[in-house]
Amino acid sequence: MKQILSFQIFVFLFLMGCGSGSSNNSGTSTSSSGLPNDINGLIVFERTSSEAGSGPAVINPAGIFRLQLKKGQIIEKRTITSGVKSGYKGFAHPSGKIVFLEPCGTYGVNRFKIFKRNQLATLPLTPCSNTISVGVDYATPRHATGKLSPDGSKIATFIYYSKNNKYYYIVLIYDVNSGEEIKRFVNYSSPTWHPDGRLLMTSEGGEKFGLYLTNKDFTDLIRIDKNEINLAVGSSDISPTGGQVVFSMAQQIWIMDINGDNLRELIVGNSDLSFPTWSPFEKYIAYFRYGSRGDVDDKLMFYNLATNKKHELNTNSILPPSADGYNGAISPGGPLSWIR
Repeated sequence: MKQILSFQIFVFLFLMGCGSGSSNNSGTSTSSSGLPNDINGLIVFERTSSEAGSGPAVINPAGIFRLQLKKGQIIEKRTITSGVKSGYKGFAHPSGKIVFLEPCGTYGVNRFKIFKRNQLATLPLTPCSNTISVGVDYATPRHATGKLSPDGSKIATFIYYSKNNKYYYIVLIYDVNSGEEIKRFVNYSSPTWHPDGRLLMTSEGGEKFGLYLTNKDFTDLIRIDKNEINLAVGSSDISPTGGQVVFSMAQQIWIMDINGDNLRELIVGNSDLSFPTWSPFEKYIAYFRYGSRGDVDDKLMFYNLATNKKHELNTNSILPPSADGYNGAISPGGPLSWIR
């Protein structure tokens, strides 16, 4: 009888060890995607085709994708409208809604719309960029990335425009229901929301750098990095609980407490690291790693904040081939968003 019980216990333990996940050499349980089991949820990004050559890349967006991390599979693709040469800039709200750019009017003019999960796009969230007043003798402005506020009632975007080969930037906040402009911040860009409804942005005013945070009614804007940042800041993301901000600077990933303490370089590599994004439970930072020619090298990276270990997912094997017959580099593109 003891021998039978011992055999049954052995079989039970064996089956438990061979369950849905497997283990790598370090003993960490992994999912079918090859990533650790605690890297889960949905990643939203776009795939682009960038022309090869020594000059600036011409971006041909091929769709917005939802990637299920557990299985390493694309579960949804949204192809909007051709003609957005700067990309769709799709960004996912925790509710599952995705804001994205679509063309309107002449070349380069764009506006933001919204997808609800498994539904067609709704009415525009912002006006066409050529109707935004920026002064005389400037080139037509264009919207860049846009993000919904935590409660979904507002969208923050920034526009860029040029004059005499110099670029200018404005952060704009719109009411989602009315489409009316609520507030603008001149010489700022790359807005991202704090969970309590404040808005973080970076300065683009000549020699003036740093990270700036509004109050909740957008009547005040203060610098939070204690004047320690003296380089241009790229994309940023605030942790789900609001205590820290992660951002790209000097082609690497940096982190700082939201009050300006503990500014430090977090992730270092010999490539351009961009679009850092918090996991929903604040255990990982996801980001793209760019190759030497300026193209994403088809690696979506994950950094474990507790162990400092990096994990990668090769998107080459999961992204569908280009449908337009283009032969250039096929790459995932930002912005990057991670939801449950």
